[in-house]
Amino acid sequence: MDRLKEEYFQLLSQHGIENPRSQKLSPEIVERLKHKVATKIIQSSIRDGTYDSTGLKDILTKIKEWDGIVGEDKFSEFIQPVANKFADAARKIGKPLQTPVYCNVFPTGDFNAMAVPRKSGYLILINRGTFDFISKMLIALSHSMMFVDKIPSPTIEEIPSNVSGDSRFNKEERASFFAQVVIDYILSGDALDVDMRFPMASGGNMPIVQNLLVNILNFMVAHEFGHAICGHLTDRKLAISDTKSGKLKIVSKNWDQEFEADRYGFNLIIASTSAAESGSIVIDTQLKEVELSLAIGGVLIFLSMADTINQVSSVLARHGHFVASETHPPPKTRAKILREGVENWPGLPDSASQRMLAVANSFTSIISSFTEDIIQTVKKKMP
Repeated sequence: MDRLKEEYFQLLSQHGIENPRSQKLSPEIVERLKHKVATKIIQSSIRDGTYDSTGLKDILTKIKEWDGIVGEDKFSEFIQPVANKFADAARKIGKPLQTPVYCNVFPTGDFNAMAVPRKSGYLILINRGTFDFISKMLIALSHSMMFVDKIPSPTIEEIPSNVSGDSRFNKEERASFFAQVVIDYILSGDALDVDMRFPMASGGNMPIVQNLLVNILNFMVAHEFGHAICGHLTDRKLAISDTKSGKLKIVSKNWDQEFEADRYGFNLIIASTSAAESGSIVIDTQLKEVELSLAIGGVLIFLSMADTINQVSSVLARHGHFVASETHPPPKTRAKILREGVENWPGLPDSASQRMLAVANSFTSIISSFTEDIIQTVKKKMP
């Protein structure tokens, strides 16, 4: 694994990307970042009506934690445990990895992760800026959700299967924000310059948003693990991908392989939940059913976001903008196949699968309800 990690840093160097391990920020920059974050938190809490002077100490205490997370190669400390979790899950389902895999970020410009062959194994590269993009989308979308304050210990009935959430932000405001976030992500690979104009989700929404963010990440990584355990990465049939930092050799896959990687990636996600026991799913508590519902929801949200990105990319391309070429089958087709997989999951009662899909679909329907508005807003922004 250490050799593969070094090959990742070599790849960064080959593409003129500064080694994250050398990006130790100066104390002055860290202090400015702290102040900026503290200010945004306070402003958000004031807008949200949750700020009070006694909370200032808690905010400053949290900001002090930045000393521990700003600087050297911290992202891999977050993402590699996800990869390790799926390596364990692969062994559970009888498909152990035969080749080392290392996960980290790279400015690929593609919403889907990429598998890159190296001498010591495979790199799974996730587009730098993806997590900021997903976070902003989810936080804004959370203002269209209605949840109860009992989260994170809800019952399945307490997660609604509708999109009639109450929000102080009208649909036009949210569509405009979504459009700018998607445009920036497509054209620059991140949405860092788009100010977060919505307060953090509050009450029961925040644990849901955090859970969905993790599950979206899970699917991005698990899909590439699906390729690995199915042997798709051993063919060494390579393709050239145009990234934000030049051309990158990636493993070429066909659509059948992409669908197979979806299925196995989804199996890995399920196998890593508390409901997985001895190769089957055991739903003996409401919490396990909620956990599975949110896992399915994360997968389908990822594919819904991918569909929105594809549609906006088509509009931008027609107006002369360069956008990354699509490397995967249509997201709606991928989602349809995975939904059918849930419906026909061996040993899973129909009632449970339908309840879980209803919850998962409630999240994706929110995105779908905004997609046309986003498209229209994007068209208005184009010259």
